[in-house]
Amino acid sequence: MDRARSPLPAAVLLCATLFGSLASAQSIPQMKVPYHTVEEMGVLPLGPVRIISRNVFDVIASPLPLPAGPVADKDEESGPITETRIPPAADLERFEYKGGENDYHWPELKGFRFGTGLAGAIRRQGRLRYGFIVPFHHTEAEAKSTHCVAKPMTSGTFTMDIRHTCDVKVNASGVGAFSSYEILSEDEKDPVTVNIGAVGGWVLVCTSVEGTYDISYSSPVGSGYQRQEDTKHDYQNVGAAGPFLTASKDFGPVIIGLSSLCAFSVCDHGGQWYSRETMFGPIVGVPVHERVMLSASAVRGDILEDDRGPRDFPDCYYLLTGQVGVGIAPGIKVFAGARTTLGIEDYTAHSIFAGAAIIF
Repeated sequence: MDRARSPLPAAVLLCATLFGSLASAQSIPQMKVPYHTVEEMGVLPLGPVRIISRNVFDVIASPLPLPAGPVADKDEESGPITETRIPPAADLERFEYKGGENDYHWPELKGFRFGTGLAGAIRRQGRLRYGFIVPFHHTEAEAKSTHCVAKPMTSGTFTMDIRHTCDVKVNASGVGAFSSYEILSEDEKDPVTVNIGAVGGWVLVCTSVEGTYDISYSSPVGSGYQRQEDTKHDYQNVGAAGPFLTASKDFGPVIIGLSSLCAFSVCDHGGQWYSRETMFGPIVGVPVHERVMLSASAVRGDILEDDRGPRDFPDCYYLLTGQVGVGIAPGIKVFAGARTTLGIEDYTAHSIFAGAAIIF
């Protein structure tokens, strides 16, 4: 990553630079929400760009297999397979970053995220696939930190104890389009299916940060308490694009696949930054019945570059996912599952999801 290690949160820096005037005037400076820290923590898997990359990987590059049945009765047809699939889905995730003594000076953070596809469709014509998705994700988190600053004076010591609570809300929505081609297809008697494609899109990220500061101060000439509040609203336009490659083989009792995605993101508003990450991992599907499919995946995400993050931030994480799919009609299949995030010290995240595939 390109950016040097993050500075101390804004509250501590402000206290340090204005300490002399505090001691003499017995007044407290106006605190500002540490928006830089909030933006920097977006390198975590909870960040909107990380979420959109996972969304693309799950829906377009590497959807977990669904059961084949039930199959509608129809006349024998020749020619390529033609179908349209609408993939509505939603997920709910809870996450926590313990903070405390870390090298990045990040606060303790806890929250949740809700995501869904507002619209989308995938069209297949023989070996060609193309389509679009309109994702929406809402994230709410609370960050807490405590700081104590002391400065010697000729008659004693001036101290400030600052308890900071920061409420963060992030809405990320946009549109993405893709196209892919099966250079090998088991549907056309090839030994495996290999699919190569590319995706691109735009995301609007709206961020609201509300900070509350409870400040207790003490000096040789007096002491007191003060509460301050500050709010910041911002938005960023993010463009994202990248190629993906998948390969799979249906062995009958089990389906095995391997998927990869490389995503490039760039922000063109406010604090400009650039991000590059890859996602790679196997998927396995086991049909336990014509109408029931059990599937799982283990995906590794590598953050190759992100201008927002500290230079030594852990640059990879893992997603373990399990899913049950059920065919309830020839053109309707439903699924539900769970996912956990591993690999980043002090960070945990667990999610559940459900959705359907409407095929016609």
